[in-house]
Amino acid sequence: MPPEYRKPRGKMLIFWGCGEKARPGQPYVIDFANMAEGKQNPAGMFRGIDYRAMQPPSPGRNRTYGEWPNEKTRDLVPARGSLVGAHAVRGNYSPEINFTLGAEQDFLAPLNVTTNQKAPGGWANLGWAAVPQARAYYASAMGGEGETMVMWSSSETQATAFSNPDYLSQGDITRLVASKALMGPQTTSCAVPKEVLEAAPQAMFQLVAYGGEANFVHPPRPEDPKIAWNQEWAVKVRYRSATGGLLGQPMPGMGPAASFADDEDDRPARPGQAQQPPKDPKAERRKAIMRGLGGAVGGALGVPVP
Repeated sequence: MPPEYRKPRGKMLIFWGCGEKARPGQPYVIDFANMAEGKQNPAGMFRGIDYRAMQPPSPGRNRTYGEWPNEKTRDLVPARGSLVGAHAVRGNYSPEINFTLGAEQDFLAPLNVTTNQKAPGGWANLGWAAVPQARAYYASAMGGEGETMVMWSSSETQATAFSNPDYLSQGDITRLVASKALMGPQTTSCAVPKEVLEAAPQAMFQLVAYGGEANFVHPPRPEDPKIAWNQEWAVKVRYRSATGGLLGQPMPGMGPAASFADDEDDRPARPGQAQQPPKDPKAERRKAIMRGLGGAVGGALGVPVP
């Protein structure tokens, strides 16, 4: 037993589905102490949505792996940048890649929350503006008090809040919308059950919009199937938009469409770039909460957390 091991304590409450009240049979309760003692079988507890993980390029699978931004350049796409137009990728270890994106293949629009209000009955109404080109939506929330963690997802079938991947294949999106694991593109609202807010008054929510894909291969597939198709390069452009906040509670200094910034806010200004204004302590605290939730599951299970 590693010296850092801590005996598991606490419980996790899992809710799922949109609605003013939790469905019968909810929450699903995981008792970490019982699980550690073998009294509760962990198999099947942390159910995620059923999808096939996508395999993007990675250093471990591709000898000619490159990325941008990277450790040598932190230049970022401007906030009002666009993908529309001609693109070129050049390198000393790769073929020259050229492709063009049309207006319908631009960045997925920001996901703007229009409603985030606790109803008199105790549930929270989440609403958002429809995102053009979005094919599905997924909402989740995490929070808790003391040694109790609470997780909720908008999936109509049981799924833990951390189960949604960054990107989904087009086939999986279609199938998951049909099974109601994801909300369809016409959906612009979801009620978070009051039992979730009662168990986690300070829950943080995340809302995700999944978009389509743009794929390019060079050279194109030969019309004659007898001719070997020797691909020189392939490009896949994936689309996703996300935002988040404090569930059911308007946040001072943040508009209804505001989202959590990532660590790019912490980088020093580049030459020629205006210095960022002083950070809002309340916003920094919210960001810290979001980061802390990432290690909460490991900590509750007794796994050493750095």
